[in-house]
Amino acid sequence: MINKIIYDGKEKHVYLVKPNGKRMLLKNDLSSKPIISPNKRLAAFISPFCWECMSNVYVVDLYNGKVSNVYNWEYSKTPKYIKWYSNESLLVIIGETYGTVSIGGDLYSLNIKSKKLEVVKKFPEYIQITSFKLNENIIEVYGIRYIDNIYNEHILYKDSFKY
Repeated sequence: MINKIIYDGKEKHVYLVKPNGKRMLLKNDLSSKPIISPNKRLAAFISPFCWECMSNVYVVDLYNGKVSNVYNWEYSKTPKYIKWYSNESLLVIIGETYGTVSIGGDLYSLNIKSKKLEVVKKFPEYIQITSFKLNENIIEVYGIRYIDNIYNEHILYKDSFKY
């Protein structure tokens, strides 16, 4: 039988719920809301999920309950946003871990089986991508664009491209 995954939005914790109802805390850190793979077999989440934290992307197999860290990030880089692209790959926004300017980052593809990380699109330093939507083979990215030299003032940014 399949396990369930639930998210406690108040405490920001992710739990695996066994078919018998027993709940198991997956990470004792603030975590992002888990996302379910297209085939509904896997769930992925970021933990810890807070400002200036070295974070990891975890994938949970909902059939056997196994939790795995899918990539070891560079010291100064951290995942900030994830979405499933296929049953074997995630699209990930990866940005600087530290610094008040780095609220977003660049877009990468991460194969969860091979653990291969590839650049989908890099953005200039003055553009910070914070989220995206998938519409078939089009990716719409959202974020901010700094409009001054000291990265203090910004406007909303939106772009789209084929993937």
